[in-house]
Amino acid sequence: MPAYRFCRTDDIQLLTDAVNACCVVHCPNQAALSSVDFKREIRELNVWSSSCMVASNDGDPIAVVTGAKRERETLVHRIGVHPGFMRRGHAQHLLESLGQKLAVLGPPRLVAEVPEDLPAVRRLFESVGYQAEERFADFSLSKPLAASRAAGEVTEAGLDDLLRYGSLDPSVPRSWERALETLQNRKDQLEGLAIESDAKPSVALRQGRNSSMRLAIQAVRDGTAQGVVSAGNTGALMAMSKIVLKTLPGIHRPALATIFPTKRGETVVLDVGANAECTADNLVQFAVMGEVFARNVLGLENPSIGILNVGAENLKGNEAVKKASMMLQETSLPIKFHGFIEGDDIAQGTVDVVVADGFSGNIALKTAEGTARLYAEYLRRAFRSSTMAGLGYLLARRALKKLRARLDPRRYNGAVSLGLNGITVKSHGGSDALE
Repeated sequence: MPAYRFCRTDDIQLLTDAVNACCVVHCPNQAALSSVDFKREIRELNVWSSSCMVASNDGDPIAVVTGAKRERETLVHRIGVHPGFMRRGHAQHLLESLGQKLAVLGPPRLVAEVPEDLPAVRRLFESVGYQAEERFADFSLSKPLAASRAAGEVTEAGLDDLLRYGSLDPSVPRSWERALETLQNRKDQLEGLAIESDAKPSVALRQGRNSSMRLAIQAVRDGTAQGVVSAGNTGALMAMSKIVLKTLPGIHRPALATIFPTKRGETVVLDVGANAECTADNLVQFAVMGEVFARNVLGLENPSIGILNVGAENLKGNEAVKKASMMLQETSLPIKFHGFIEGDDIAQGTVDVVVADGFSGNIALKTAEGTARLYAEYLRRAFRSSTMAGLGYLLARRALKKLRARLDPRRYNGAVSLGLNGITVKSHGGSDALE
């Protein structure tokens, strides 16, 4: 019995094989598509994997339908059936299933542009409820399809069918054990859909292939999404992003960059948690990426760069930061290197880009967030201490609101991964709707 499945973002090769076997095969003058060609096609036409469906028989594709997203509708981009499986109801079943799914997930309106010289295709769409329109001779599904049983080989299998064909035999306990084994395997697959906050990156890479985090990153890689935002496990996000998206040439490790409010405006700080231990080469690469980020995002013409250290003197710090400082002083790159800075220089806005390893950068970030909340709590208690203090609050309320908005850590939530072939944003695990 044929099997039907909706596709995911990692089913590019399956969809490519299905299109070649079921669509291209009917066009002798058309060359077979490669997976690269198909990726380019889905990017240009905005084909979503969730709007694609493949029918298989013994693992081989026998029918396929692909849908392209539009602003308020879904275009049936391709539909085809293998020559050996035509006129058995597969195409109708694919269209019905797609219509039922989009009636729930949207956009519910389905359209298909059918040339007038293909009357058989026109009859196919009419048979499942599409109506002809004047515009481009399109066919559109005017209302969601009700669930229906397809004819021939595409009839859904129920318990009675399984009993009739011997798949389940009540008199043989082993048959029920097989059913329970199937359910357990499905349960194991579903457990991989979410990654625990305390999972090690290596474990997440092995067990999280079907996780929402992995699928979102793959959507960026495949071009069906422009970026991914996650408030989940930082280590897992960075590991998956590096494996799936790959790093830019010359970059060994991606870095998480965020923006701090300062006296002078705003400052880029990186790394804030991706790499707890860094070499001098890593820090130099972070400096280059931070400088480019400051120029393009903050609009600074010649941003200054400083390395976070325990002191501003050249003799202080570990070997990694001292070597990175020497490398930046001697580099031929057009970089304005300030030298070492201390923790209080971040708020002063001494430099435009602060470079640190992920351990130090994350502590600086969390310390700043905690200090802002502590300061807000002190103000709140002070204004509630007496009636006169309350009156003072009423007089200063407008200015205090501006101050609160300026210091609110939620405005600066979200660290961007620099150095990858795609946009990945790590949000705070305790983020709210504003963040």
